[in-house]
Amino acid sequence: MKKKITVVLLLIGLVVNAQGKYSAAMDKAFGEWKQGNTKKAVAMFERIANTEKDNWIPFYYQVFIQVTEGFNIKDAEEKEKVVKQNAMLIETQVAKKESAEWLVLAALNMTLDITTDPMNKGMTLSSKVNALYDKALLLEPNNPRALFQKANFNLQSAKYTGIDTAAYCELVNRAVNNFDSLTSEKPFYPSWGKEQAIKVKEACGK
Repeated sequence: MKKKITVVLLLIGLVVNAQGKYSAAMDKAFGEWKQGNTKKAVAMFERIANTEKDNWIPFYYQVFIQVTEGFNIKDAEEKEKVVKQNAMLIETQVAKKESAEWLVLAALNMTLDITTDPMNKGMTLSSKVNALYDKALLLEPNNPRALFQKANFNLQSAKYTGIDTAAYCELVNRAVNNFDSLTSEKPFYPSWGKEQAIKVKEACGK
């Protein structure tokens, strides 16, 4: 009996120790990202992802940084390379299991693709971007990132198309409300977007 208890305690200790190392590594990667060391942060998240094979979170942030940083790239060809690389990485995750968070990331990456040639790609890819957001909302109807990003994408498009924005402003309102009410107990689960959503909500009210 004592041996069994000892083994159980040992296993618990190993799990707690592993979780502690994971959390410390993630915190360090986030720290580098916060300081603007994006390449270093991406490399760190990639290393964590290679260790945490069954955990999609570190891989998600690796790709998320690459997508968001892509909007700062000026050269269209370089940006297209980043888009293709991101798309391949995202597809590996979506193929395993579709989730709202990955579909939102896929839509953001496709939006990044549009910025390489807005006049032409805007006409061909906009409907596909909306389809990805719709798919995400079908899986998680109240996901705040899916709600807000769909709304924001169409609000930006409205500047050129002149479409009525009332419905999209309402989506923004729903998203803002859901950022606090819908949370996950999973450590480091995506929670970004609230601050930007609040700014867009304020703009909608003007």
